[in-house]
Amino acid sequence: PTVTTLIQIAIFLAIFWATIFTAAKPIIALVIKDKQWLRDSSNREYERSKKWFKEQAGIDFTEETYFEYYLKNWPNIQLIVLQHLVGGSLCLPSILGGWVPLPGLKIVLDESTCSSLACLGILSEIGWEIQDIFTIFYKRFCTPSGNKLIPNVMLIISLLHHSLATTLGIPLILHYRNFKVMHWICLDLQAAGAVVMGVGEYTKLLDISVPFQLLQFQVLTFLTLLAMIWTRIIHWFYLMSQFLIVWYNEKAWTLLIIGLIVCALFTLFSVSASIVPLYQRFMKFLKVKADHQSLPANTDELTKRKSMRNLQLVAADVHTSVDTLEDDLIKTLFQDYNSEGVGMRQSMPPLSTFRRSSMLLNSSEIRDAMRRMASYHDLKKDKVH
Repeated sequence: PTVTTLIQIAIFLAIFWATIFTAAKPIIALVIKDKQWLRDSSNREYERSKKWFKEQAGIDFTEETYFEYYLKNWPNIQLIVLQHLVGGSLCLPSILGGWVPLPGLKIVLDESTCSSLACLGILSEIGWEIQDIFTIFYKRFCTPSGNKLIPNVMLIISLLHHSLATTLGIPLILHYRNFKVMHWICLDLQAAGAVVMGVGEYTKLLDISVPFQLLQFQVLTFLTLLAMIWTRIIHWFYLMSQFLIVWYNEKAWTLLIIGLIVCALFTLFSVSASIVPLYQRFMKFLKVKADHQSLPANTDELTKRKSMRNLQLVAADVHTSVDTLEDDLIKTLFQDYNSEGVGMRQSMPPLSTFRRSSMLLNSSEIRDAMRRMASYHDLKKDKVH
């Protein structure tokens, strides 16, 4: 393949994914709007946040108002998980020695076909990131409140996050299309992203006051943490070292320098923005859970309810944010509320409350703030991969 051909394919895939997302989101919302499990999940999120919003922000809202926002945003994450799964799955035949993992079928592909599929998986990711970058730049520079929708720090973070595939993807396909290490990297990063987002969304549906669902939450969170450590640290360093050795032996100094820089930036981002926050929040959850379960048998019902509510709030924070820089962005958005005349006390609540409880409200000021939060959630969607 030529550079021109690969760029054309990446652009086609950018248009393809943008079209799929635009067309599928309202269809999914229509299908799930009457599902009781979605309503139950939305109501649990509503219960976790309504008191704080009323007391601290002076905002009163209904379950139905919150459900409208929940219904609007839920399909988007599911489609992102799908996109990651598709891209990662295209690498599986190469990793499995040509075997296609389809139930009931015994298909074995040759090496060239396997490499082509893996490269298509990489181009799929590049296409997704191209359309995401265009969306970010459009919101930042072509909308009236672009500097508030996309603050400079979020713009920089997003560009750094997209740097791996967009800068190295096409050059690596041109020179190393049959190199399984590259296929492994694509599989690891996209599959890990799908796992993290998928588990995070599934845990929203769990009622941790039910013992079996609490156990599910713990097991899935632990497995997610292991997957992140393996794909973002252990296996990541091994795979990148293989590439760096190849570039050094081939005296490909340009690729070596760019690879070192991108590897360092991506590693820093993954560890500081994903793994460490997830670990810290999971440890906090386990501690709060232990405190809750250690309550004496004769504890009054009010204390038990408060303890469970606290546990639910901590659980809500585990999977909703894997970026410590989000705090600064959310604080900025709250400052915007104040500047637009929405009265708030100076004290801030646990930010996880706001992360999982944004909703459409009646006043024009709050609607504008919610639009900013919706744009922010669109930006956050790809950080985990």
